[in-house]
Amino acid sequence: MDQSQLTRHFKHLVGATPSEKAAKAANETTVRLEHYFLNLLEERRRQPGDDLMSLLLQGQADGRLTPEEVASQCILLLIAGHVTTMDQLGNSALALLQHPQQMDRLCDNPKLIRSAVDKGLRYDGNTQATDR
Repeated sequence: MDQSQLTRHFKHLVGATPSEKAAKAANETTVRLEHYFLNLLEERRRQPGDDLMSLLLQGQADGRLTPEEVASQCILLLIAGHVTTMDQLGNSALALLQHPQQMDRLCDNPKLIRSAVDKGLRYDGNTQATDR
């Protein structure tokens, strides 16, 4: 399963409208994702790496997590990372469209992209900190 398949599955989980058909598709997608991650975790068990999945497997080896719980954590991280990135890209694109002079400045000098990303996160971040 690659990015295109994960994206398709993600759309079933997050983008569906509430209905019996959507709920069925979300459940089927969850089962497919769990199966995908269980297989990937089995590969990591045979050949651990320096990654989060290998670290989660240590928790399973210690008896703190079941294989299904590790797979669920991977699904959660996939969805959470996808949603926040997607929302932030939308916020930043909208901010640039609302401030055409900044868009022109960025287009004229692509070296400003790093600072534009940083400013976009601060200007209209999709996750709000409450303890500033």
